[in-house]
Amino acid sequence: MPDYNLSRLNVLIVEKHAHMRTLIRNILHEFGIDNVRDAGDEKTAFDIFQEFPADLVLTDWSPGLDGMSFLDKIRQHAESRDMFAPVVMITAFTELHQVCKARDAGINEFLAKPLSAHLIYSRIKSLIEHPRLYVRADDYFGPDRRRRALNFRGRDRRGTQPTELPTSRGRANAPLSPQGPEPGSNPLYN
Repeated sequence: MPDYNLSRLNVLIVEKHAHMRTLIRNILHEFGIDNVRDAGDEKTAFDIFQEFPADLVLTDWSPGLDGMSFLDKIRQHAESRDMFAPVVMITAFTELHQVCKARDAGINEFLAKPLSAHLIYSRIKSLIEHPRLYVRADDYFGPDRRRRALNFRGRDRRGTQPTELPTSRGRANAPLSPQGPEPGSNPLYN
């Protein structure tokens, strides 16, 4: 199934249920991803996130595991190791207002449960093939929420040059980061 060499990715799984963490880990192993860490709660996950250079975070959002709170720590906490880390929200909360809430909190991709290997791979592939620049506004930091080009005729309030964003604590060249890897060093294509 994989079109990309994902073997050098570091993935953090944040999921309340141990059997779901095992299932996701096994799926990632099938994609060639062996460097996987996991946690069953937000505090442990953030502790792992601080020491583990995660190229991708797969987090649950459910009763008993507040993936939104964890995402907020990644994007907004002053001590976050990598505020640019790509985050895929995996949840059974699939009503439109919940999807919009997750989008507006700064997720990169949304994956509705029940999940499958194909769906997980499609989200990883989307992160690779359709990276989005990150945006900082008064009440938002995360990937650009717009996914399609619109024929906008108004004044461009964003300007022509991207806004200078803070570095991501040495992770600016992570395989799935918005800045991208150093030329020739992308593990996805090696």
